[in-house]
Amino acid sequence: MWQRLSGELISRTLTCWACSWVSPTQYEGEERIKLLKPYQVNGEVVRLTGNPKVKFLHCLPAFHNRETKMGEEIYRKYGLDGLEVTEEVF
Repeated sequence: MWQRLSGELISRTLTCWACSWVSPTQYEGEERIKLLKPYQVNGEVVRLTGNPKVKFLHCLPAFHNRETKMGEEIYRKYGLDGLEVTEEVF
């Protein structure tokens, strides 16, 4: 999805932001993750901005690694190390 948005929409952007895809106490499951995965903010998205000083904003919690119980559960079930954002963005 970001590939399609890369042109003028993401090029030279100052800020990327994301909201949690799941609640901290429960997640909505595979359908929601599949729907939102194309919008994940990751290293490639940051590179597409062409702005080495781009800022990333996120409401908490952010599931960007396996350091939480929920992060580990998501990894085991879906094989994803991050949902709405990946660790490399930080």
